[in-house]
Amino acid sequence: MAESKRKGKAKKFNLEWIVKYGLEVSARDPSTSEVTTVVCSFCRSFGREDEDAERKRKRTMNAKFFSYPWRSDNFSRHLKQQHPVKWDECTSMPAEESHWYNN
Repeated sequence: MAESKRKGKAKKFNLEWIVKYGLEVSARDPSTSEVTTVVCSFCRSFGREDEDAERKRKRTMNAKFFSYPWRSDNFSRHLKQQHPVKWDECTSMPAEESHWYNN
């Protein structure tokens, strides 16, 4: 029988991701205060970028919510696909200026 390749504890939300990926905590577990849901602050502040005028369907303007399992590659992929210009601006800023979205 095939066994799971990953073993160990479930991954907890890393609070450093809030600053690194521009996220906002939107829900916590009332009994443990652990983060249960986060939302993309780029979606909330700027909406999604739509560079393709030839699209057949309109791109959604809903903010992206993330929940467990916490995978930083999902945050990164969303930012690169939905906010390429703003994400590039943010990653090219010096470290002391890159916290502009948390003010």
